[in-house]
Amino acid sequence: MRKRLAGFMAVTMAVFALTACGQSDGQAQGKTEPAKTEAKAAEGAEKQQGTEKSTSGQAETDDASGGVEWPSTMQRLSMGTGGTTGAFYIIGGGLANVINQHSTNIDITAEVTGATMENLALVNSGECQLGVSNADYALFAYEGSDPYKEPQNVLGICSLYPTTTHIVASKNSGISSIADMRGKRISVGPFGSGNRMGSERLLGMEGMTFDDIKAYDLTNQEAIDSLKDGTIDAFILYSGAPLSAIIDLTTTTDVNFISLSDEFCEQFIEKYPYFQKLMLPADMYGMDVDVQCVGVMNCLVVNPDVDEDVVYLITKAIFENLDELHKVHVQAEEITLENAANIPLPMHPGAEKYFKEAGILK
Repeated sequence: MRKRLAGFMAVTMAVFALTACGQSDGQAQGKTEPAKTEAKAAEGAEKQQGTEKSTSGQAETDDASGGVEWPSTMQRLSMGTGGTTGAFYIIGGGLANVINQHSTNIDITAEVTGATMENLALVNSGECQLGVSNADYALFAYEGSDPYKEPQNVLGICSLYPTTTHIVASKNSGISSIADMRGKRISVGPFGSGNRMGSERLLGMEGMTFDDIKAYDLTNQEAIDSLKDGTIDAFILYSGAPLSAIIDLTTTTDVNFISLSDEFCEQFIEKYPYFQKLMLPADMYGMDVDVQCVGVMNCLVVNPDVDEDVVYLITKAIFENLDELHKVHVQAEEITLENAANIPLPMHPGAEKYFKEAGILK
């Protein structure tokens, strides 16, 4: 059954202070190496990301509820998000800000990263304690199934919102379907990214591999800029919708949004059951008609070593302040308590405790 994304509304962009997550700086150009952390934090990042918290020796031990007390010392954690033009970055920063505003002695720093694959690697290593991820790859990481060779140190906290496939071609490219991409210049996403692997899956449904196209390994912004200047013919981009950079693209460039047929979607979902059929409404990007696509839910993941009480308090701060989070981005409105526990991998005990207390888990 089709799920219609929320109608287009203005995207509220909040700037969140960020720090590099143990990675080098730099934005890749042309065909890129694996996505790297894109920026260092601005000076004074903690003040911008949330309320200033005291780190003096005076511990605050007020009962936060459920018999759980606030930490007696400051707990500084990092959350992997995504590139600066994507919803991972915006919503991840929003999550960090809400948690910081409604916690005592918990401080989350949102990190600019290469999104799902890098976030899972950073959470596994402990360089980041939290991360935003596509739900299917979070499960693959937990299980140690392809593309992972062994189980990763990752558990779930909650479900978030769907990542949507945007397949966009220049009007003069002659591309009106995935099959038309054969021999064309297509951005498929950076090496090691979930975007790249998702592109491989879509092409595979038409019997193609990257060898059948001229594959460009670009970040979201690079792909959009390259379509603007004509150095690529199309891109396959996974992101929350609407994406402001694509809105900007449509104001300067004549493009076609590629709609997937019912048959394609049904066969794709049968092969990859974590995906679902979605619809980009015509008014979202100024299109003539609605565009059918596929998408996968995203989730918030955590390193298993993070203290149970801290994860409980983080989860509580998010879901008791959803009204604030929903203002960050139109896709954030799809984060609800009712759907929060719908994740494919095992849940961290701290999150499980909160959801049992909230009555959505037994």
